[in-house]
Amino acid sequence: MRPVALLSCLCICWIHAGAAVASEDASRTLESLEFMTGCWQGEGWIQQRSELKKFQSTELVEMKAGKTVLAITGRHTDPETKKLVHDAFAIVSRATEGNAYRFMSFLGTGQAGEYPARLADGAFVWELPIPNRGTVRYTIRVVDDEWRETGHYSADGTQWHETFGMTLKRAKPGAECLR
Repeated sequence: MRPVALLSCLCICWIHAGAAVASEDASRTLESLEFMTGCWQGEGWIQQRSELKKFQSTELVEMKAGKTVLAITGRHTDPETKKLVHDAFAIVSRATEGNAYRFMSFLGTGQAGEYPARLADGAFVWELPIPNRGTVRYTIRVVDDEWRETGHYSADGTQWHETFGMTLKRAKPGAECLR
């Protein structure tokens, strides 16, 4: 009888511990970013030095790992040649503390980095500090199935200049999207 009591006690502890972990995991989910999920297609532009470059875009945004990770795959092509000009992948997860996020970006050029991100007034915002040169801030706002992303540069943190713009529409369910 004693082994059964011990086994019962262990089972109860395991169930209780599992519930605590599940509760903790639920607080780590990214349901607040679900507005970004889907297949998005459209166009954009980027100001690089004195040259304005336009591109066509497809972004595939998916929740992964029990909604604890948001995966973003972006492919951007030259509108005339259809040549790939920007190949990007990013992962968003909760920061270790608070309500902030970690934005980890990986580019086809081999560049990678981890940047702070947050929700601000219904938009997803992440910043890329450029050592000794300033900061680039990207803001993604989704309204009525339209993704509008802007990028601004500031050398001093007070004056911001728009350097990037992208407008995408949510693709219809079943549309081919980077697969």
